[in-house]
Amino acid sequence: MNFTCDGVRRTQTFPIDTQEQGFGTLVRGLAYVQFCLVSPDFELLISETRWVAVI
Repeated sequence: MNFTCDGVRRTQTFPIDTQEQGFGTLVRGLAYVQFCLVSPDFELLISETRWVAVI
């Protein structure tokens, strides 16, 4: 699947499961986040990993 950027920012809410092991409770500061979007047949569509601010 290809995505084309049209320059418009969008936001969307996604459910988060608890299948993966966690590493504690979020606190203010930095958090390492991995976001993966997969198709219904588990094909990887998007993967983004980065440090983000927790406020």
